[in-house]
Amino acid sequence: MSVIEIDIGSCTAVDALCDEEYLHVELGDGRVVSIPISWSPSLAAASSTERNSMEFMPTSIVWPQLGEEIAVSSLLQGKPKFAAPSPSIFAAGDTVTFVKGMVR
Repeated sequence: MSVIEIDIGSCTAVDALCDEEYLHVELGDGRVVSIPISWSPSLAAASSTERNSMEFMPTSIVWPQLGEEIAVSSLLQGKPKFAAPSPSIFAAGDTVTFVKGMVR
């Protein structure tokens, strides 16, 4: 059996669409990858117009109005944006509340 290896670092997004539940991204090699928009709190809270106002960078998709950027490699690796951050990024005395995987 042969194994096909894909360099995920070289994959680029050429088109994308956000519906009410998913971000669908077409890659340069013809694949379409979909992730739940709930993986990104910014996208989940945005309007349809805001979610679909994106720019394509060489290795990521950017939503300038939302201050959001998602790397194509993260889409391919299945890494949700709301993974709990490292505690070291918080200053002493900061309060962090975890709600369904999101930090508030």
